[in-house]
Amino acid sequence: MAGASEPTPATSYYTSPFEQNFARGFQAPSQEGVQVITASLEQPDRELLDLIAEIAQTTAKLNALKTRRAHLLRHTTQSHVYIAPSPIRQLPTEILQLIFIEAWVCWKWRQIALATPAIWTNIYYGGHKWYDAFMTYANRSAELPLSVKIKVPYQKRPFEEDTNEWDEYDETWDHHMELMEDVFRATFRRWRDVELHLGMQDLGMLDNVADSSDLEREGPLELLESVTLGYCLGREALPFVFKTEHAPLIYDVDFVQRLLY
Repeated sequence: MAGASEPTPATSYYTSPFEQNFARGFQAPSQEGVQVITASLEQPDRELLDLIAEIAQTTAKLNALKTRRAHLLRHTTQSHVYIAPSPIRQLPTEILQLIFIEAWVCWKWRQIALATPAIWTNIYYGGHKWYDAFMTYANRSAELPLSVKIKVPYQKRPFEEDTNEWDEYDETWDHHMELMEDVFRATFRRWRDVELHLGMQDLGMLDNVADSSDLEREGPLELLESVTLGYCLGREALPFVFKTEHAPLIYDVDFVQRLLY
């Protein structure tokens, strides 16, 4: 029947006539025994190589299917949202502003907004003051693709040999890195477009988070298409998570405010 999967071949189990001696590895086999074992390994060795090749082909096919699924998901979602009837989109911006200002957003509209993940898919993070808002948007956007901009001001290191200043700096820096890890971990697999204005240590944190999630086990970043990096040393310093093998749909990587040192 067309489309039916091929039958799974019966699993072959092999035994060795010298299996009882394997636990006593200090006893070397005779020359005749070596020849017998070598001959008995020809078929299992061939089968093992075939399985390794088949697994590699299956993995590649699975990754291609996941990439295709991500593309179709985005295409169909955007199209359905675009054609969905929405009278409110016909209202002029000025009228909408008046409604929000004068009515303080009625309870029903608030409930609709909270129940509409697409409203929360554009997220900005500019430091610890934006943390709660960023995580709120991330949670309310459900599992939809995200457009994310993260721009954290550079933290100056103290010039004076002042213990108090250095202690305060270290405490602030540790807190900053904890928040950045949370921000990355909560959203990076749903990035579609991302703009990062970060120092090299922050970008290193992104690699650490991506590595700890095991890209090989969970698969590539299926949604990521566009990356803009600021404060970066250039393509040679590009985080590995943005390399083609981990983000196959990327078509644009742009560098702004590139550091020259």
